Amino acid sequence: MVQRLNIAVDVADALDYLHNCEPPVVHCDLKPSNILPLIQYGEGSQVSPSGDVYSFGSVILELFTGMAPTHDMFRDGLTLKKHAENAFPDKLMEIVDPVLPSIEEKYGSSLQNQSNRMEDICNTIFSIIEVALSCCKQAPTERMCTRDAAAGMRKIRDSHVRKSTR
Repeated sequence: MVQRLNIAVDVADALDYLHNCEPPVVHCDLKPSNILPLIQYGEGSQVSPSGDVYSFGSVILELFTGMAPTHDMFRDGLTLKKHAENAFPDKLMEIVDPVLPSIEEKYGSSLQNQSNRMEDICNTIFSIIEVALSCCKQAPTERMCTRDAAAGMRKIRDSHVRKSTR
């Protein structure tokens, strides 16, 4: 989980940097398979940092659910975002990449430690998906700004690492 959190923080920090340049630089094609754009964008279309923020939220959902937005289950109006919204908050662990909790659980030795560890994992996942969904709001003006998304992901990662090493 820490490796994925590091990726999320690094991408958020990079977007924050780009969006706060003068003039702001908008990525326009943010997705897991294409973090760096291959072609110039923007001919005739309105671009803004809020589009990158939406894409960042989608990347985070994919990173922590292990499901691509093109998965076979996403049809008839169901999207990865809607799937996450439907699971949030009570059924989040049902949509999380099953590899994540199993990797994290192995670090606790006693049953009590494992129980506490699983609670920490659930809280971390909750916070991650909360940031992702805040980035994926339908209306661009309702989306979390890049700086807040980066700060949020950094805080989640740092808290998770701190709890993992105690």
